[in-house]
Amino acid sequence: MVITVRNGKGNKDRQTILGKKLLVTLRKYFKKASVKPVTYLFPRKDDLHSTFSRRHTQRFIHEAGLKAGIKKPVSPHVLRHSFATHLLESGANLRKIQVMLGHRSLSTTAVYTHLTTDFLKGVISPLDKLDK
Repeated sequence: MVITVRNGKGNKDRQTILGKKLLVTLRKYFKKASVKPVTYLFPRKDDLHSTFSRRHTQRFIHEAGLKAGIKKPVSPHVLRHSFATHLLESGANLRKIQVMLGHRSLSTTAVYTHLTTDFLKGVISPLDKLDK
């Protein structure tokens, strides 16, 4: 349940989680695809061993956002940012998020902690566990 992202942000390769629901969707896509993936999951039709350009990817994601009725502009960066924020809100370890995003420094990933305070709900202070 791991997927490898090639040439992601910063032209880095990284591994991230593959959700079960996404796996089902990707299997359906693969079965119906007129051009079967060889090297990349989403190859160009004219070159099965090449990916779409950065601009094409941005356009695909923007158009998908419009079709989904999302009012704010959607971009690869917004998806990446939302992914990290939702992981954090669901209790994922900051170090694991750092690895999935490919950040060198944990302080870069820690920027996401200011976006939400909901993740602090339910955290018990170690001081509360001390005897009186």
